[in-house]
Amino acid sequence: MANNILVEPEGAVGQEGDSPPSKSDRLVSWVMYRLNKWRDYRDTSFKPKWDEYYRLWRGRWAETDRNRKSERSKIVTPALAQAIDMTVAELQMAVFSNHQWFDVSDDYSDEQVEDIRVARDHLLEDLDFVNAPDAIVESFQNGALFGTLFAKIVMFDDRITEFKRDEISGDLVPVKTGRVFFGIEPLPPDEVIVDPSGRTVDEMLGIAHEVLKPRSAVQKLQNDGTYRRIMLGAYNPDEDKGIARADLEQSVRGEDVVLITEYHGLVPARLLPTKEEQRGVKNTLDELLNREFDSDEEDGPLVEAIVTIANKTTLLRAIPNPFPGEDRSIVACPLEKVPGRFYGRGVAEKGYNPQKALDAEMRMRIDAMALVSNPMMGADATRLPRGFDFTVRPGKVWLTQGSPRDVLHPVEFSNIKPETFNQTSELERMVQMGTGAFEVAAPLKDNRRNETASGSSMIQGAFVKRAKLMLHNIERNYLIPLLRKLMWRYMQFQPDRYPADARFKIASSMGIMARELEQAQIIQLMSLMEPGTPPFMALLKSVVENASITNKREVMAAIDSMLNPSPEQQQKQQQMEQIQMLLLQLELAERESKARVQLADEVLKKAQAMLAMAKAESEAFKREIDYAKLEKEFEQLHIDLREVMAFEEQVQVSREKVDVERIKAQKQGSKKE
Repeated sequence: MANNILVEPEGAVGQEGDSPPSKSDRLVSWVMYRLNKWRDYRDTSFKPKWDEYYRLWRGRWAETDRNRKSERSKIVTPALAQAIDMTVAELQMAVFSNHQWFDVSDDYSDEQVEDIRVARDHLLEDLDFVNAPDAIVESFQNGALFGTLFAKIVMFDDRITEFKRDEISGDLVPVKTGRVFFGIEPLPPDEVIVDPSGRTVDEMLGIAHEVLKPRSAVQKLQNDGTYRRIMLGAYNPDEDKGIARADLEQSVRGEDVVLITEYHGLVPARLLPTKEEQRGVKNTLDELLNREFDSDEEDGPLVEAIVTIANKTTLLRAIPNPFPGEDRSIVACPLEKVPGRFYGRGVAEKGYNPQKALDAEMRMRIDAMALVSNPMMGADATRLPRGFDFTVRPGKVWLTQGSPRDVLHPVEFSNIKPETFNQTSELERMVQMGTGAFEVAAPLKDNRRNETASGSSMIQGAFVKRAKLMLHNIERNYLIPLLRKLMWRYMQFQPDRYPADARFKIASSMGIMARELEQAQIIQLMSLMEPGTPPFMALLKSVVENASITNKREVMAAIDSMLNPSPEQQQKQQQMEQIQMLLLQLELAERESKARVQLADEVLKKAQAMLAMAKAESEAFKREIDYAKLEKEFEQLHIDLREVMAFEEQVQVSREKVDVERIKAQKQGSKKE
């Protein structure tokens, strides 16, 4: 069972048989006096809007949603709910798309980095055991609805049971883990009471979590010594109308539940139990208790403490903060920052106004359609028989005193103009503009950009920028402080599993839409590179990382083996390169031999031409020939000779190129060897 209250040190106040000290009531009064004021501020300033945001997300109508007295329709359109769900989905995919959704870096001076990697794996395993990712996603949901994310670090006691099979009997046997686990409890803002004068949790005087718990669960904690064994007063639900949400009825019975108020913050040291009453308290606390202070300093010195109160009247436990650095166990962060304010702005707040206008438009249209489609009659009451039945049904006979055309007359309204329905698509677009949650829901005839690739890309790019801004804020101000506090607690309670020099960084990637845009850009870049080269394989690895295929790990391992081959693979690769080098040398030798043969052929042709010229000259002296014809033949022979010499020069150039290629291949082979 999850124990979200810290275990009280041995010998604490409230053991069986002890009477509660008189200052316990003073401590309860001191804490509740401030919490009541803070709660009133929260309920007055934010609670009505939070309830309305919650109803709009759930699609539930309330009497306060009526725009006019004659309004009959109760429809709540899902535009705002779609924007909220899409934003939460984007955050979830951005943070938890990878199995290793956060990373831990070591100190720069620490040369042993393996210990921090083991600690990271341990933390991932422990957080998965307590289902921390699901709790974080629920806090994202609260942030999108109400504008602020709250989470409390809770401790699970060491009695968590695992089951193992007995080697002899084969039965499942419960085994105690013997380890302390810390988890995350998401807190809705209407269960958290904050000091309105502070802008951060650490700056505030204190912060409290107020929630209804089953009486049996509280009594169990009393029996095991976590809480004081004291009679719990009856809870009166009529006095706390704001405890339950707007969709819950106050049907709980006071004897079945207990209102638990857990306060984390500063309290007067003189109101906490002394060292005699509670062992294990720091010496500095005793010094503060014995210190003489002026009467103007009413509260005296303040110390960090955790105070648990039942039903606003009964002190269950009050202990100093036992964690290193006395850090508070509640983490808060606005979904989107509002300058100078603690509470942030959520998706529901951004899309509230267009959502209300869209609901009013749809309800008015539905009411008008009811007037158009339902039959109405005008009748002369003086000419209708007594007890006339006005119901309409097929085959009914209408009895009138006179002509029915004169007594009865149908009343019809003109048809609704179809152009009015186009306003709803414009209001849907305004919801998307306000929330930034892009979804092609509006008709194409109203938003022509949805049917073009460039228009959709521009809309997606705008959404990706807003989503990244939101994600960076959540990383810096929510996830990193939350994980840091969890690591500190594990360092305190499990020093053998966690070192003391860790720094965090969230390994978040991006949402679905941003991933699609980046995939398209990477694929275009890959088309400009040669396949098989290291840059190509690096880009291919990034594509696979953003993919959601089932054998993702196997593909990543194959790519890593290609980028970082093993010694055996390197040896095989070297052998393949040597074989390729030999094949290249053989190809060059073959080219050289072909060039030599071609050169020999050209020389033979040249010799044959010269021989023909000599024969022609000898024949001129032997016969009488036509000198004009002979001159033409000589000119033709000269032309053929010039062509042979030009071809010989080309062959020589090609031979030199072959020699250059052979030299380059030999140099590359020597370098690789």
